[in-house]
Amino acid sequence: MARWSDIAEWIGPTENRYPGGMGSVAGVVLHIQDGSEAGTEAWQKNPSAQVSSHFLAPRDGGLRQMTDTRDAAWAEVSGNLHWLSIENEGFGGQPLTADQIESCAQVLARAHAVYGVPLQACDDPLLPGAAGLTGHGKGGAAWGGHYDCPGDPVLAQRAAILDRAAAIVGARPTPTPTPVPTPAPTSEEDDDMAIALMGSVPEGFDEALVLTPPPPQTGKNWGDRNVWLSFGADFDDALLRIAYWVHGDSAWKVMPQPLHVPRVGDRVNPFGGPAPKGLQKVSVKRVAASEADKGTCPVGWLVEVGPAS
Repeated sequence: MARWSDIAEWIGPTENRYPGGMGSVAGVVLHIQDGSEAGTEAWQKNPSAQVSSHFLAPRDGGLRQMTDTRDAAWAEVSGNLHWLSIENEGFGGQPLTADQIESCAQVLARAHAVYGVPLQACDDPLLPGAAGLTGHGKGGAAWGGHYDCPGDPVLAQRAAILDRAAAIVGARPTPTPTPVPTPAPTSEEDDDMAIALMGSVPEGFDEALVLTPPPPQTGKNWGDRNVWLSFGADFDDALLRIAYWVHGDSAWKVMPQPLHVPRVGDRVNPFGGPAPKGLQKVSVKRVAASEADKGTCPVGWLVEVGPAS
């Protein structure tokens, strides 16, 4: 069992759960009860409610646990198997109290220690590899369409929760996963190649943008010639989340760490060389380095074509 009795009072169990159903844990989801603590506890224990959460945080007092963390709670529909949930007492539009911030931070800190959940805000939990501290509404229709849960005041308090969680574990919050070493800039040889396509990821862009360069090895356009893709930023550093689709594959490939595009130096190639043969789509998401930094400059992208290998 995974009952965190040292940080939470056990008030379960509830029938509204998938016993042993929790998979890999990506992060922690903040909810608002839109009611009282007593009423929410009673409702979660009612089998007809078809709803539950792992934890509940009263406005005054300590953390309470309804569902074992090895079990999947019924809180976020398609997110149930990979996200821990906290229902905060109160109504939409209300901020969390100091007790609730502490309760949420305790859960996040323990999730970091046990599951490796990164101490970072997550604004797109549906993106492959997404992790951290998010809100119920961020999951959109896939998470039940509760777009106003937990509300903007609570989402704005994620920075305070992250800071407190970092203090609990003795670490500083990591805004976005730590980037791997920056790939080598494009070489002078690459710079001399013919430019086939170019564009930019707009300032403040934080949704997925899909580039569709002509596939390099499907008998069209570029034939079997090599294709290079690179990104550059002139005004500020940028972090980009990259996924790509190759002809014949059944799923997107997701690069595990953000691509760091520095504001100085040459352009950065996410592949470190020619793109995979048959490349058809590249998905780009602007990743904020912090809640305060939503991307203050555009990031240019360039597709070049060279000879066949």
